[in-house]
This record gives sequence, C-alpha cells and structure tokens, in this order.
Amino acid sequence: MKSNEIKNLFAKADEQLCIDEVKKKETYDAMLDELEKRRRPVMSVKNILRYQFWYIDKLFFILYGVFICFGMIALGILQHIGMEQTEMISVCMVWAGILSIISISAIDKMFFGKIGELGKSCYFGTKQCVAVWLLLSGLINIAVLFLMAGYLNYHWKVELLQVGVYILTPYLIADIIFLGILSTETKGAKTALFGMGAIFVSVSYVVVGQAPGILQATSLSWWIAVFLVAGFLLIMQVKRLFSKIESGEVLCTN
Repeated sequence: MKSNEIKNLFAKADEQLCIDEVKKKETYDAMLDELEKRRRPVMSVKNILRYQFWYIDKLFFILYGVFICFGMIALGILQHIGMEQTEMISVCMVWAGILSIISISAIDKMFFGKIGELGKSCYFGTKQCVAVWLLLSGLINIAVLFLMAGYLNYHWKVELLQVGVYILTPYLIADIIFLGILSTETKGAKTALFGMGAIFVSVSYVVVGQAPGILQATSLSWWIAVFLVAGFLLIMQVKRLFSKIESGEVLCTN
C-alpha cells in the first residue's frame, strides 16, 4: 500500500469522528493554564544585578573606598611638605596604576571565584556583573583622577588637559596589563602575576616620571597619541575578556 493511500484512509477515518468543540476548547484552555503555572518567572536585568550586588561581600567595597580617601589625604600631605611638581605627578601616576589593579582584582575576588560557575543559572549573570563593575569602578576612578588633576592644576598651575593626560594614560595602560592577567590560566598564577604587575607598573611609572623632559608641554602630543592607542587597546582587551567569560574559559580556571 502506498503512502498516499494510507493518508487517504486516515483522512476518511477522521471524517467519521465527531469532535466536541466545547470539550476541545476546555482542554485547550486547561493546557494553557497548566503551562502558565509551570512557566518560570522572568526577572528583569535591573533586579538581577541588584540582588547579585546586594549579596556580594561588602568588605572589598569598603577597602576600595578607604584606599581612595587615603590617597587623597596623602596627596595633600605630600603637597604640604613641599614635594616638587614632577615628583607629585609621578606619585599620581603610580596611584592611578594601583587604583587600576584594585578595581580589576575585585572582579576576580567577587565574580569569578566559587560562584562564578553559576553563570547563566540561578539568575547569576557573570558577564553582566563584570560589565557593570567595570563601568562603575571606571567612572569612580576617572572622577577621582580628575579631582587629582584639578588639585595639581590649582596648586602648580599646570594645564588641566596636560596633567589629566599624564594621569589617565598610565591608568589605561595598567588596565590593559591587569585585564590581560585576569584572563590567564590559574588562580595561583594570577595572584602572583597581579603582585608582580603592581611592582612593575609602580617602578616603571616612577622611572618615566623622572625622565628628563617627559612631563614638559613639548611632549604632550606624544602623551595624547599614547593615550588614544591605550584607549583602543583597552576596548579590545575588554572584548577579549567578555569573550572568554562567555565561552567559560575564565571561570573554568578559577
């Protein structure tokens, strides 16, 4: 028997069945009600982030705020004891690098360890949290660095754009370095590399700050060029980090 003949037989059999439209409608409505009961509630992104940040250990946030306040107080003390302009800018460059390592190491401490494996389950969005923290900490750091630049501009009469580039460029370079470290293999190696990176960045910025003519107005064009290149590389580094989070390469090594 051919397939079309079988279909015709089934069609004729269906024609002989009397379907109760009322019961059909009742059954359909009952199925919709049951599906509605079993449907998982969809939480908004705003509430997801709010709950995730609410249950994160607040100690790191407190230490982060204390460090920022300590840095501003130290800046005033160094100015009061008569530190020269070049030395003060070097200190600010080092402090910008330390701000970078603190804010980026927070990602490893708060979002990658232990609960990071819950990504895309239990409403825990690792990528969302990292993106929000990078944005939040970046805005805070840049605001603090601009306050620092304004302070230097007020006391040493240095152009605000000039001193701003001197401070923000080391910050962006440090971000690139430490985001790269964040994507390395294991947690143990990562901790050691963070420490080595902090020492390397601090020493490098002190050496650069003391180089003859490096902080003069004639070198500003070079600083701006480095600033733009660092900004582009930072965007690429952030995209690379998110790609690794999405694929699970970062979480599976912590």
